[in-house]
Amino acid sequence: MPKMKTPIRTFDDFAKGRFAELVGDHGFDHVERDSSEDHSSHIFRNGDLYIKLTVNLHPRDAPNYCVVSFGEGNYTWPERDWNAVALWRIIADHPDGDPAATEYTMPNPEADLENITTRIVRDVSTFGGEFLSGDATEMRRVRAEMNREREPYKSY
Repeated sequence: MPKMKTPIRTFDDFAKGRFAELVGDHGFDHVERDSSEDHSSHIFRNGDLYIKLTVNLHPRDAPNYCVVSFGEGNYTWPERDWNAVALWRIIADHPDGDPAATEYTMPNPEADLENITTRIVRDVSTFGGEFLSGDATEMRRVRAEMNREREPYKSY
């Protein structure tokens, strides 16, 4: 009997297939994958710019969600918290976007994932076109606004 395809595996196939093709057409290469039974993230890089695609299905992190982030520079923590912007923030700030945009939530990952991946492709194409083309101006503007009042991390 064939093994059932899990939502994480479906997401990984999307990231390495349809999404990689979309961003690859703009020079972004798949450079990293981190996956477990309830989480997966993929990094695509073009020079100093990167796109992080993440799904989280961990029960303690409910609701389940996907998030796409555009960043510049180092994509590891803690730098990524300061140099990346979630696509939903760019959508919420865009004149043609939805001011109530949030991450892509999935109450039922098995049923919702196909719709979510279609929305991700549409939203990255619609609201991320400048970034995909190498122009990080909008991402930097939203990032500056987001980080303006943030206090730096403190190490004790």
